Amino acid sequence: MSIKRRNALIILASNLGYWILGTQKSLAQSLPSVDLPLKPIKPTNPPINIDLSLFQIKGIDFLCVEPSFSSTRLRFSISRAFDIPLNVQIETSSTAFVINPRNTFTIPAGATIFEISLATLGIERGRSIRGGSLRILVSSNRFTQEKIVNIFVKQVRGEWKNGGNLELVGTHIAMMPNGQVLFFGYNSKGKHYDKEGQYQLWSSETRRPNGSSVKLLNWNPFCAGHSFLGDGRLFIAGGYKSGDPLRNSAADKVRTVSISNEGSRPTVRWDESYEKMEDKRWYPTCITLANGNSLIIGGSAPSPFSDWTDTNEDIEFFDVRQNRLIQKRETRQDYPRDEKFRRPSGDRRQIIENGRRLAGLYSLTHLLPSTPEDNAPNGLLFVLTEMFARVYNPNSNTIIGLKIDVGGFRTWWTQGSSVLLPLNIDIEGNGPSQVRIIVFGGGSTGTKDKNQNAIDSASIFLYEIATKSLRIEGTIPLRKPRFMGDSILLPDGNILLVGGASKGYANENSEGIVSAELITPFAGSGLGTARTLASASITRGYHASAVLSPDGAVIVGGGTCGWKGGVTSEPTCEQFSVEVFEPPYFSCGSRPRIVSAPERLTYGESFEVESQGTNIREQIILIRCGSRTHSLDTDQRMLRLQARRRRDIPWILQARMPRNKTYAPPGPYMMFLLRDDEHGVPSTAKFVQIS
Repeated sequence: MSIKRRNALIILASNLGYWILGTQKSLAQSLPSVDLPLKPIKPTNPPINIDLSLFQIKGIDFLCVEPSFSSTRLRFSISRAFDIPLNVQIETSSTAFVINPRNTFTIPAGATIFEISLATLGIERGRSIRGGSLRILVSSNRFTQEKIVNIFVKQVRGEWKNGGNLELVGTHIAMMPNGQVLFFGYNSKGKHYDKEGQYQLWSSETRRPNGSSVKLLNWNPFCAGHSFLGDGRLFIAGGYKSGDPLRNSAADKVRTVSISNEGSRPTVRWDESYEKMEDKRWYPTCITLANGNSLIIGGSAPSPFSDWTDTNEDIEFFDVRQNRLIQKRETRQDYPRDEKFRRPSGDRRQIIENGRRLAGLYSLTHLLPSTPEDNAPNGLLFVLTEMFARVYNPNSNTIIGLKIDVGGFRTWWTQGSSVLLPLNIDIEGNGPSQVRIIVFGGGSTGTKDKNQNAIDSASIFLYEIATKSLRIEGTIPLRKPRFMGDSILLPDGNILLVGGASKGYANENSEGIVSAELITPFAGSGLGTARTLASASITRGYHASAVLSPDGAVIVGGGTCGWKGGVTSEPTCEQFSVEVFEPPYFSCGSRPRIVSAPERLTYGESFEVESQGTNIREQIILIRCGSRTHSLDTDQRMLRLQARRRRDIPWILQARMPRNKTYAPPGPYMMFLLRDDEHGVPSTAKFVQIS
């Protein structure tokens, strides 16, 4: 035995006593950085007359563990029984993985099952251990058989990675259906009203900008609204008109954006050949309905100088089949207003026009499923404006039921963020009877108060489809009060919350938040749990953006730090960097792989997806490509399709699309598979068009 190995074993043995007695911390701190060599055990006698290729050690092939002092029990089996006892020897590749010596590593005669206890410290002399291996050797005096088990130490806080620098402030972001990320916003030259609109591509594959930024003529998309149309194009409405004084600076143009992979580099086409909106809109919300059209809700007309109380109430939308904007003079309708709000005694929240408006500034809006009895063939809408939530029928232009006081002020000035929780679709293509929306954070008063506190909880809204009833089900406490954050649905059903601040309002905020949070709905004893994850290197608040990548990471860019003296002055900082957050599942071993899947899907269609192996959940995940700005993403949507394995080929999953298109509006989606264990590690996505 080498001196190095002998010394390591002496130290390991002495520390094991402390660990067994409960003083585990001393072991973790005193273990040296020594790798134990894995040498094969050679049998002393000739092999017995058996075919060792038919003798296997069965069980897990890899293990994902959290760094802790608790033991993990592992069960293995051998493929045949013997009439003599067998010895089991376990070797570890690092002193961070300790086999509990109290186990007797013997397989009795006639038995085929054995267990070991592994203590995973996950640290070695103060440094984090990413992984290692176990070597299991089953032997008699005549033969030896081995199995290697890879160990992955879960990075339970996730990790932030550098994504390079853009040439613009990425206030707006869209996950284009070819893997390219479209950032658009403005450059940093000149005064605020002289800034030029620009866009730039960023590759989700290389995690770096893909080419230089490109100028947009006579238009700055800063503070526009957008959503993906049913045919896969990105629709953009309003924003900022470059070169105009701020008092008349909102834009009245609409545009569509498409991308192709022709040639050596992706080609981006901005089409602005459409008629203008009848009035201007700054901070509008765009949402795609079940017919693929994008409805435009609210926005400022024409400037921010009256605190943007002059909201555009015209009903206009982009018709995807006619490929044109339907203007107010054709709809001849305004958005409805509902009953006056009776302000409680002592209520000091900002309430514009007694809270009667539906269309505000960047209203948090989601498409709700509908039934034939609802007179809403293209879906109903959850709309949260300022401090009230409503259910709106765009087909009849009516508000259903009474508005709900959501507590606090959840849109501009103190923007919260929102997520429609995953929709479960059964094997026959039927959707759920109820859906839930979570609204994260927001402000306490919604006024220009530098000292107001952000909301420290997330509110869960429950919508019953049959009765068309909406109510607040309860709240989830957040780790930090937060507004202007971004909430992103992950393929495993958790929600990542990044960015924002804890105090102030849009332009004047403080206590910026760099730590991410992971929200797990309906975990624990309540409606969900929140835990703190790793911290980003950059504080991002106002004008930041984030979107889910096809590899399951989250891309974050943009951000300004407020203005020195109002919106006519320069911001105190502008962020050009991109960061990528890898959730904890990135560190948990091998990922499933989609071998083949349809490129297009239609409603009620049965389809198959082939994976590389059988260790996958009987579920197919569809997540709509995201497009986000100012904490708002109406495109974000996730379907969990129940699947079953083909009897003859178990690595092929069969599922059915929802029959009701209001569950999944047409447009571009990402398809994921999940590994079938408690970690839910996702595959890299395949893009699919629902049409």
